[in-house]
Amino acid sequence: QRMRRMRKAAETLQRIERRSSGNSEFLERSGDRLSSNGIEQMIGNFLSVAMKVLILFLLMSVGFVLGRKKIITETGTDQMNFLLPQPVVVPCVIIDAFQVDKSQIPTWNLWFTVIAGLVYVLAAVVIVKFCFNKEPDGRRQVLKFGAMFSNCGFMGFPMVQEVLGDRGMVYAAIINTIVTVAMWTVGFVVMGKEGERISIRKVALNPGAVGVYIGLPLLLFSLELPDPFQSVVGFLADMNTPLAMICIGVFISKTKLLDIFKEKTLYWVTVIRLLLIPAAVMGILLLFQPDYIPMTSSIIQFCAPSAGLTAIFAARFRHDTTLAAKTVAISTLLSILTMPLFCVALQTIYGV
Repeated sequence: QRMRRMRKAAETLQRIERRSSGNSEFLERSGDRLSSNGIEQMIGNFLSVAMKVLILFLLMSVGFVLGRKKIITETGTDQMNFLLPQPVVVPCVIIDAFQVDKSQIPTWNLWFTVIAGLVYVLAAVVIVKFCFNKEPDGRRQVLKFGAMFSNCGFMGFPMVQEVLGDRGMVYAAIINTIVTVAMWTVGFVVMGKEGERISIRKVALNPGAVGVYIGLPLLLFSLELPDPFQSVVGFLADMNTPLAMICIGVFISKTKLLDIFKEKTLYWVTVIRLLLIPAAVMGILLLFQPDYIPMTSSIIQFCAPSAGLTAIFAARFRHDTTLAAKTVAISTLLSILTMPLFCVALQTIYGV
């Protein structure tokens, strides 16, 4: 029996050594790529991603001008916002993303994306638990929620589409579903008041989940929508990037930009949302040695600005709605600078 225990202990140690050596080899290869590519490669990657972000920024600027000139009124903004998060554009984006050959998507990549979403939610909860606790009631909830949850659909989807193309949208759809469910459960608790009940119906029937309910079976059983329906879904999915950017631009046009930059607390929210949480999650996920596309698609979603639901929940629970609008606005503006940094970092690590 002692010999058996000793053999089992030896086998366990060997497995641990193999795993640790695998991780160390992955990090060594990443370091080699970093040193070999050099500064010129990093600058080239940054400029490439920056050009794609510039496209999104210009689309956002169109919305900003239209909002300032009152060409798009508040009613028009509400109607456009209905098209995006409600069961119209976002579900079509997800369904369209799942219309790919299943053999081209490794099963491990799908499981990794699910793990990545759960790690992100857990990391966000742990980090934000120690932040903004001294803020008064009404502000504290808004700041915590704004720091925790990213704007996957509005900002994450367009960025993934620009950087990775259709290859990254399957993984983006999975992340979006996990984050949306987390917002309506964990986020509801953070933002809500005692006695408030979580709406199971809204959790189960959120637009991202609806898209997954339809799209995932199509992927698993290698089914394709009939051509007329596939074309309609594709056209509606293509509306996501321009419509989302214009909506964000109109939203920012309704805020006083100078007032946004005067509130110091907002900078802390922005640092946590755009840098701290995604950097911590990226460090953890690299230990899994994932492929480039699911990793980059996940991190882009995680480093997106504060979710638009921040302002919606603030109004619902009668918190500081002005603070919520400023949180979303400043994080959106500064994400134009920070999101390319994570893309370039991953391109450098993977040698892309």
